[in-house]
Amino acid sequence: MEKENKEEKKELTTKTVLAWIIGSIFLISGITNTLSGSFTPGVLFVLASLFVLPPTYKLLKDKLNFNLSRGLRVFIALILVFIAFIIVGKDATPSYKTNSNSTNKKTTEKVYYASKEYVEIFSFSGDSIKKSEPFTVTGDRFKIKYNCNGSYCGATLYRVGSSLMSDLIMNSTNSVSDESIFYGSGEYYIDVNSIGTFSMTVEDYK
Repeated sequence: MEKENKEEKKELTTKTVLAWIIGSIFLISGITNTLSGSFTPGVLFVLASLFVLPPTYKLLKDKLNFNLSRGLRVFIALILVFIAFIIVGKDATPSYKTNSNSTNKKTTEKVYYASKEYVEIFSFSGDSIKKSEPFTVTGDRFKIKYNCNGSYCGATLYRVGSSLMSDLIMNSTNSVSDESIFYGSGEYYIDVNSIGTFSMTVEDYK
C-alpha cells in the first residue's frame, strides 16, 4: 500500500513538471506573438497557458469558484492553441509563383523539358526550443520531412525578414513522422517548439 502511494505521488510530480514546461511554452509564444503584432493569437496562447500552469489555474479556480478535470483543462488549452495557429496561418501571406507561357506561333520543333525532382538542400535537428539557420529555396515548391519524438512536437515556417508565420509544419502532442509540401521560392527558417528530439530535412523541387 505504501509503495502504491509513493508511485502515485511520483506520477503527480511528473505531470506537474510537464504542466509547467508546456504552460511556459504557451506563455512565451503568447508574449512573442503579441509583441510582433499578432494580438489575437497571442491572447489565445496566453489564455491556454492559464489553464495549464498550476498557479494560474489555482488562481482562476479560487476567484471564479469552479474546478475542471485535468483532461478538460488540457482539451481547452489545445483548442485555444489550435485556433491561434489557424489565425496566424490566415494572416500569413506566402507568395505563389505562377508561370504562364503561351504562344500563337506554329512550330515543328521538338521541345524537351528537363524533369524536375526533389533535392535535399538543408537539414536541421535538435531538441526543445530552437531556430534553424536560413535556407534558400529556388524552385516553386519544396518539401519538409520531419521526425519528432516527444510529448509535444510543434514547428512553424517563417520567411527571413518577416515576423509573421508563413506556414505550420507540425503541431502534435505525440511523436510524429511525416512530410509536407510548401509553395513559393525565397529565404526561410524554421522555429521549433518541442518537448523531445526532432530532425528535419528540406528538399527543393528543381
